[in-house]
Amino acid sequence: MKLEELANKNAYIYLERYVNKPKYSVFAQYSEVDERYHPRKKNGSLQIPFTVRTDIKLLTAYPDKKVISQIVNNGIKFFEHPQFNERADGFIDANPTASTRTVLSNDYFIKLHFPARISRFNRRLRADSVEHSIFISRDLEETINAPKSFAYLPESIGMIAPEGHGCLIREKIPRPLVEEERHLIPFFALYSEDPNSNEDPLLVQMIKKSNEQPLNYFISKIVHPFLETWTFFARERGILLENHCQNTLLEVNGNYEPTRIVCRDFQSNMVDAKTRLANKLSIPFKKHLIGGENDPFPVEQEYSIVYDHLVASYVFPYFTKCLNEYFSIPEQTTAKAIQEKFRELFPNQYDYFPETEYKFANKIFENNDVVLEDTNEKPKFR
Repeated sequence: MKLEELANKNAYIYLERYVNKPKYSVFAQYSEVDERYHPRKKNGSLQIPFTVRTDIKLLTAYPDKKVISQIVNNGIKFFEHPQFNERADGFIDANPTASTRTVLSNDYFIKLHFPARISRFNRRLRADSVEHSIFISRDLEETINAPKSFAYLPESIGMIAPEGHGCLIREKIPRPLVEEERHLIPFFALYSEDPNSNEDPLLVQMIKKSNEQPLNYFISKIVHPFLETWTFFARERGILLENHCQNTLLEVNGNYEPTRIVCRDFQSNMVDAKTRLANKLSIPFKKHLIGGENDPFPVEQEYSIVYDHLVASYVFPYFTKCLNEYFSIPEQTTAKAIQEKFRELFPNQYDYFPETEYKFANKIFENNDVVLEDTNEKPKFR
């Protein structure tokens, strides 16, 4: 895709579905999704069934009035994935996104209960996960001193059925709201090649357009705001954003210059209760509490698995390879620059992190019970 094509109406969903270099791991491409609903294998949109119900528990986090009026009106529209439930009072037209179980309609995203495996996890959406997402979204909305480089897609409406599962409405317009024209690029689409175009990856086009030194551009325009956002929320709000490439978007202005890092998908965000207490913040969260009585791992291991494994190892190697391939910058050079930036923004990291990196054990997690392993290696990106 040409950079200028980002302004096209269907550019965003095209990037979501097709400009997405797959992760190379033993579990990354495993999916129990029927081909009829797979974002890459299915052409066109899906018909997402909904029932209008009066027995749904409704949770909100500052929803947009237009959006909630489409959901709550003489009952509540409760959406289900068509692979598991075709019973419906009606249907909404939507496109599957990279995550597969989240779909995009004209006005909002819908995150659906999907009780089957994608990658190593079962993607069910239980009541406590809906509640957690709403609590995180509320907290982000109430954060008044966040970096100007930060934005997020609100998970503003949660619905829970008596059966115990639910769905989430995620708004498509980033907050804080801005008036000027902006475009969104999934992080994975920055370095991925378009299978239907001979154009350079979007990040490469952006760097060439800027006439700046490539590594300086990448560190100042991408890495700094990305790490500024992550470290701020970890230190100031006790929220460990799971900002891997699927959960992160780059916002650009009408000149295709980076403006903000946009975060989405809050279901798995860990929360450090000790940090929140120290900063005199409330703790409404009931799950994913670091150091809580139900946390099976030490605090420092939780920080490592989120940042070292789920964020850094799922984000930065793709960019170091891209800069090496297109600008002949050694991967070690880029990695060292990222490491230095993290240390600048989080100088007391070892008050939170271990000396080595932790990762998921190389196995399927039955019932989503996670197992961690110490790599015994020094962190590469912090």
